[in-house]
Amino acid sequence: MKNLLFSLVLISSFHPIYSRTNNSHSSASIHKSNATQKVVTDSFYQNSFEILTKQKYMIPDVTSNKEIVKAFLTEVRSGKTPENAKLYLTETVLAHQVNAENETTVKRTPENYADHVREFLTQYGDYSFQITELLADGDKVYARWKQTSHHLTNLDGYAPTGKPLIEIASAVYRVQNGKIVEYWIQIDRFGFEQQLKQQAGK
Repeated sequence: MKNLLFSLVLISSFHPIYSRTNNSHSSASIHKSNATQKVVTDSFYQNSFEILTKQKYMIPDVTSNKEIVKAFLTEVRSGKTPENAKLYLTETVLAHQVNAENETTVKRTPENYADHVREFLTQYGDYSFQITELLADGDKVYARWKQTSHHLTNLDGYAPTGKPLIEIASAVYRVQNGKIVEYWIQIDRFGFEQQLKQQAGK
């Protein structure tokens, strides 16, 4: 924690508002309104916090939409660091559940999504998460993945067996200003249920 605070102070010393040695300062910029300075300061410290958090968890600095989604899936959806959802998701994300019989849209926050992933960890334990396809087109990124886990809790009326379970799923993510704002997800529910039935001997 001390190292993070030291890094933040060190970064702020080079920020144009706080550095006394910055030659780009003009008399006009020194006399900016307090309101303007507050906006810049808040934005600066928020960005600095995200940079330091990424450094702490060794998260790569990503710029393209494809890289953003890849990092999100690798770090958050994989179950490694659910708490980092705030680095990749906007304040409110529209999550479209693409089901033939009943398409629904759920509003998720970074905190809500982190809890969603933690629920997976409770149901399946530590699971293997492999991205098998990743394609980008403009502000949208398509991803397909394979999740290999174990049946540890009651699922859809099936008692836990401890046996392996495989989930195949895909989603299209829409990225805006460096964060995910919306996604459409499809899961191979039939294949998943067939595994549960086979394990139960049905």
